[in-house]
Amino acid sequence: TTNRLHDLFFISNSTGWIVGNGGSIIKTTDGGISWSNQNSSSGNSLNSVYFVNENIGWAVGNDGSILNTTNGGSNWFTQTSGVTQHLKSVYFLDDNYGWAVGDEGTIIKTIDGGLNWTSHSIIAYYITSVYFINPNIGWIVTGRNIYKTTNGGITWLLEYTSSNYALYAINFMDNSNGWVIGNFGHIYKTANGGNDWLQVSSGTRKIGNEIFFINENTGWVSFIDFGEYDHELLKTSDGGHSWIRLSNNWGISSIFFINESIGWASDWVNIRKSTNGGLNW
Repeated sequence: TTNRLHDLFFISNSTGWIVGNGGSIIKTTDGGISWSNQNSSSGNSLNSVYFVNENIGWAVGNDGSILNTTNGGSNWFTQTSGVTQHLKSVYFLDDNYGWAVGDEGTIIKTIDGGLNWTSHSIIAYYITSVYFINPNIGWIVTGRNIYKTTNGGITWLLEYTSSNYALYAINFMDNSNGWVIGNFGHIYKTANGGNDWLQVSSGTRKIGNEIFFINENTGWVSFIDFGEYDHELLKTSDGGHSWIRLSNNWGISSIFFINESIGWASDWVNIRKSTNGGLNW
């Protein structure tokens, strides 16, 4: 595709999707060997995609657009979000409970698979990432702040503020263990559900843009440098306490691993696959 690719999601080692500009939705059923375009019937940029099984999934994007499929993407239908702001991240726990976040503090929630979305927005410039571990407890990242909810996203409490640098993406593995990345190589880790966030050394000062953990020990983060095009992919095997640099000089817009070995990454144009935990692509 000639459209920029934004977000990857795999439901198994064979079946996955990636979404991008111009309403692009592309699917693979052979682990990424071949990809086929799906008809989204949307011209909006799609920024995030999430599937709960091989049939049911959602994609969100600009101008408040939300698309839903119940047959693996053979057909995509528009859902009414009730907002016009660009949506940047979507997360579903199952085929009923889901959240989407975006610009101008936009937070919307559904408890019926997207038939109805309700707004629980906060005062913020933009929200880049959302993650829930159960129907009540979740987190968002906006600017320098991390917010937490314990009532399903109806109200949000400020949990942490970075001293100087913007935060971008968040990932939790359970009630306790979570990670956030931000600008200038900043990686933060919590082991108590976000009550305390500790900065860990990444060895870089670039812009963090993607984080993915497969379990409480193994995870990957990507950092980009648009000035020098010197990008970095880092991996941890000890829960984020220490990170090693994997050979990578291509920027990553999205990364997704199905287990500790097999994963895929996009650089906005191409999709690459690794079978050894990101050492080679």
